[in-house]
Amino acid sequence: MSNKQVARDLDISDGTVKQHLNAIFRELDVQSRTEAVYLLAKSGVTIG
Repeated sequence: MSNKQVARDLDISDGTVKQHLNAIFRELDVQSRTEAVYLLAKSGVTIG
């Protein structure tokens, strides 16, 4: 989902979504959603 779609679903601003994503990316030491999903899948985490 896009940041706008997530924001709309959660009734928050897309800026807030970006801030949370950036915090997650820092914790996982990745640069994108794609890298995060790859890292988590490689670690055995199921998504969806």
